[in-house]
Amino acid sequence: MARNLFDEMPMRTVVSWNTMISGYSKWGKLNESLDLLSSMHRSDIKFNESTYSTALSVCGRLQSSADGKQIHCIVIKSGCESFELVGSALLYFYATCFEIAEGKRVFDELHEKNELLWNLLIAGYVECNMTREALDVFRKMPKQDVVAWTTLISGYAKSEEGCEKALELFWWMRGSGESTNRAYKINILAWTALINAYAHHGPGSQAILLFEQMLEKGVAPNGATFVGILSACGRAGLVNEGMGIFRLSSRS
Repeated sequence: MARNLFDEMPMRTVVSWNTMISGYSKWGKLNESLDLLSSMHRSDIKFNESTYSTALSVCGRLQSSADGKQIHCIVIKSGCESFELVGSALLYFYATCFEIAEGKRVFDELHEKNELLWNLLIAGYVECNMTREALDVFRKMPKQDVVAWTTLISGYAKSEEGCEKALELFWWMRGSGESTNRAYKINILAWTALINAYAHHGPGSQAILLFEQMLEKGVAPNGATFVGILSACGRAGLVNEGMGIFRLSSRS
């Protein structure tokens, strides 16, 4: 219906094009979204920040490096590369396509860097398994927010060698007060990431100790937390502890 109305419009503005392109993106019809973007370009309709942002997000989700780079060329010609909305979309695109070096170049060229941009760069390095580089960016961040903390902790928790570093960062975050002042839900993610790390890479007893400390701090475990701690008990052969936690999960 929406597409029929769009096709029948005698004159289409950049807003109507953007609405349809964004609509296809939200409906998960990513290739149709890019097809419509191509039609918009052929119609000599000038792209704006919203167009670039949506298009680069679609390319990132499709991990379509070639299409995204073509759009980046148009961005450069338009002079919009340093705009905050477009810059963050470019950074997201390169990070999700695992071309983090290019994403870092975009980040460096942006005049104003907000928390979103810093977090996107950290997440990009984490996705590329470059935790040391992510930590370096984290340390340079003017104000480390709870999203940055959790992303970094989760990144280290995924690696076999990173459990101790993840734990160190976690207690550093707790000491900073960041986890208690903001984003209680993300605090649960940090606890769960650590528990899962020790469930798969470390001693199960350490995972149980963290779980007990989590409860003592008044943080309620979620489904993912219970899966992680039960997995730790199973791997370590801690049958009695596992049964006790299973009964707790049944009551939650």
